[in-house]
Amino acid sequence: MVAPTRFSVLLSDADRQVQIADHLLTVTYPMVKDPKLLMSVIEHCRRAIEDCADAVVEFHVSRDEYELPLHTTAGQPVGKHNALAAFSDLVKIRHPNIPAAGDAVALCKDFMLTLQQYKEAPVSFPRDERLVIASEGFAFLKEVTPAELKRSLHEVKRFVHGAHQHILLSQEHPRLKNGLHEGHGSVHGHEQSREHGHGKGA
Repeated sequence: MVAPTRFSVLLSDADRQVQIADHLLTVTYPMVKDPKLLMSVIEHCRRAIEDCADAVVEFHVSRDEYELPLHTTAGQPVGKHNALAAFSDLVKIRHPNIPAAGDAVALCKDFMLTLQQYKEAPVSFPRDERLVIASEGFAFLKEVTPAELKRSLHEVKRFVHGAHQHILLSQEHPRLKNGLHEGHGSVHGHEQSREHGHGKGA
């Protein structure tokens, strides 16, 4: 039995995180109405993006198509790296055709900021269906709402699905670059150009 690759394990983890976030937001939260569950949704969305970004990086590293830059591994244990930093670097170099890639990185950073604010805030309380995060003296910091998280979760799903497709296409067509054959508009176009070439030579 062939052991699963690290990038496939990471993709599976990302899928699982999305499923948990979706269940919490669409099933558990409407029944319980506990705004603190919204923070759990954010945490699972954050993990999904990081796992997915890491999967794409690991995939290209495994094919010797990308080398982790030093700034993503500094201070990290051997075999560990900053997934978001490495993914952002890879996107600049290879421009993978993954929907919402840039937005996902920004969204993940926003998730991390919200989680940090919630952790450090001396006050947080429910208001209607929202969770209000406030600083000392009840100065307003942020509101987290189910509607906002539904939009964010949609973007996370787009990103995870796009990463799956990117890796699948790259595996099926080793010469694919960014979802397209180098020098041609598509796989189909590449095959057509070869057929036309044979026809002219006949």
